[in-house]
Amino acid sequence: MLATEFDPDATNAAKAHAEDLQRCSGGWWLVLYGPHSRRFFAFYTGRSARVKMPIEARTPAELWPMMTAADDAWWRSRLVPLRAQPDARDGPAD
Repeated sequence: MLATEFDPDATNAAKAHAEDLQRCSGGWWLVLYGPHSRRFFAFYTGRSARVKMPIEARTPAELWPMMTAADDAWWRSRLVPLRAQPDARDGPAD
């Protein structure tokens, strides 16, 4: 296989790892895999000027610590993503 060719099985496995990382972040990160670059990319979806984006790494094991260190005090302390939180304008829950 040439260096420019893609291994579909490896690409699908890497994309599954990216989805796992995104799910583990509770929705605070968009995680993508680039089959051409063979790198993982993470984009913070919260509101923080401290997070420099994108964060990129060769493996999920390299990316996760970089994500958790990016803005640990903010996103790691919230277990529910913003889009899943009730809107205060909806009024109190019954």
